[in-house]
Amino acid sequence: MIDGASPRDAVQKSVSAVRGERTGLTVGVAGIWGAYVAASWLVGGLVGGICWAWLQSVASHPRLFLTVIGVCSVLWLATQALLHIGGNVLLVAFWYAVYRRCHPRGRFPEAELERVNRVAKNITPGIVRWVWAGAIGVGLIGVVVGWEAVDTVTDVPECRVWAHRAGATHAPENTLAAVEIAIEHHADAIEIDVQETADGHVVVAHDADLMKVAGVPLVIEEATLDELQKVDIGSYFDPRYADQRVPELRDMLEACRDRIPLVIELKRYGHGAHLATLVVEAVEQAGMADQVRLMSLDRALVRELRELRPDWSVGQLTAMAVGDLTRDDVAFLGVNMSLASRDLIRSAHRREKEVYVWTVNDPVWAAVLASRDADGILTDDVPTARRALAELKNMSPAERLLIEIGVYLGKTITPNETVQ
Repeated sequence: MIDGASPRDAVQKSVSAVRGERTGLTVGVAGIWGAYVAASWLVGGLVGGICWAWLQSVASHPRLFLTVIGVCSVLWLATQALLHIGGNVLLVAFWYAVYRRCHPRGRFPEAELERVNRVAKNITPGIVRWVWAGAIGVGLIGVVVGWEAVDTVTDVPECRVWAHRAGATHAPENTLAAVEIAIEHHADAIEIDVQETADGHVVVAHDADLMKVAGVPLVIEEATLDELQKVDIGSYFDPRYADQRVPELRDMLEACRDRIPLVIELKRYGHGAHLATLVVEAVEQAGMADQVRLMSLDRALVRELRELRPDWSVGQLTAMAVGDLTRDDVAFLGVNMSLASRDLIRSAHRREKEVYVWTVNDPVWAAVLASRDADGILTDDVPTARRALAELKNMSPAERLLIEIGVYLGKTITPNETVQ
């Protein structure tokens, strides 16, 4: 190519020129590659070891920890860039030596050398500046992102664990059997769903019909209590729960009385005109107004509950952001995981509202939401959530920060985690 030959001629001449030298060329290239890899391991291990020791020494100081992360990022990127440059310089020098050995002329033409030197002088300072600017930029981005997150992890606030549908991982959902297991698992509260039957009873069930829990297309709001309680809703989970039937709300209240708080979500799929009144009456008849919270996705039901008993703890559930949720006239918010940002939680707390997040079956998300100061999580799996929160308390602020950053950078919410 230097001689002005076409690409095809250049390849043919090169093959001819190195005939008899291929073993040496192979050894030379392999040697340079081996030296580069060895240097990368050596320098990388040295820089990595120094940075790791440095980070360990400041792990209990989150802001200093973040600054060190930024400095280490700059050092790491800069050393890697220098290694790449060094490797390329060695490779160029090697091929120049091959050229001198194998080419009849033995050296570059003077004019070509001057042109190469001129180009190198023009572009090298720019490349170096860009390398350093990129390394420093990455470090600064890491520090800025981390400083934004650090306020969420400096303390580990208490985070309550509510057994969603009474703890649907370990027993048939919304059953008396599930309540007993959730209590054994040390849940902070039992969360259930209630609907009104055709004959004016309040029963505990999540879906509009019994297809999921029994394979029976019996619509709850169109059925009588007697019809519903003839159906086995436990065997789908495990044959040993074949005795489980759709409970009445009053049965749930009795099972939880003075043992564990009860959180009641009111559901209305089209009928249930008297549901709010019936629930309030059942709670008062049980004498458990101070042991119960009420909530619903249905804003009309929430308003009705607030009008009926303005001094009770009533919450608004929501699966999507519609305006400023924290301005709702309720005692607490129940939000989908995708909405549970630290900004929303802080805003709610400024307005003296608690925030509970559903449905949190991922231990990583349980830890993150606790770090964000959520007042509680709804989970199907109470023991897993408990373990995650216990492990969180044993983590350093730096470790908690890394979990938050990891979620921020790539952890996603799967569809089954957003079903209330």
